[in-house]
Formats: sequence, structure tokens, C-alpha cells
Amino acid sequence: MSKECTCSFCKKPNWISQVDFYRLKAKFLGYPKCCTDAFIDDYLKGRPVHKIRIKAGKHNQPINPSFVPCLWHANRILHEKKSINRIFRKRISSYAFPYSSDVEFREYVRNFRKTYENNKTKN
Repeated sequence: MSKECTCSFCKKPNWISQVDFYRLKAKFLGYPKCCTDAFIDDYLKGRPVHKIRIKAGKHNQPINPSFVPCLWHANRILHEKKSINRIFRKRISSYAFPYSSDVEFREYVRNFRKTYENNKTKN
């Protein structure tokens, strides 16, 4: 994420915390809960998040430097026991992994905010 980037994935809205924004993005992109939790745990503890890049030629997997798997999934991917595409079966994005749409994500965030604000007023 570049500080100059203004896309929906990089620019966090004011009404949501950074951790909740990470969770929102992860759900939209179909990241497994365990991978999301591991990423957030590293983020909260100030540990560097090491990105594991799968080389397409060696593992027949798409390269996506933004996916940071948990140790369990990383081990499964690197030892060819699990396809990255199979990990992302619960995507909300209509685009196939590793792609997504900024416009589609903006709409998802807009709809989420309505639900988020309705829940806040009920409590």
C-alpha cells in the first residue's frame, strides 16, 4: 500500500478502525479467517508481516504479493498440498483471485457502512 494511493483498498474510511478495515478487505477478497487473524496479530504486535510469494512456474500458482497466509496455509501451499485458488472459495468479489474491482469494493464498503451504523444505533 502506497501512502499516495487513493484506491478504495488503500484509503481507510474515517468511520472504521484499521483492524476492522483489514477484516473487511479480507472478507471481500475471500481470505481465510485464520490467515486474516494471523496478519492482524502481527500488525497489532508491531511484527513485520512477511509476504510469501508463490512462484507461478514452480507451483502453478498465480503470483500475488498481497496475500499473506498463516503458517498452516503457507506450509500447505509451499508443499503443493493446497491450491491458492481453493483457499479463496468464499470471495465476495466477483473477480477471480488474484484480481478485484475498486468500484465493486467501494460498493461493498458503502453497504457494510449502512449495516455497521444501523447496528451502532440499535446498541
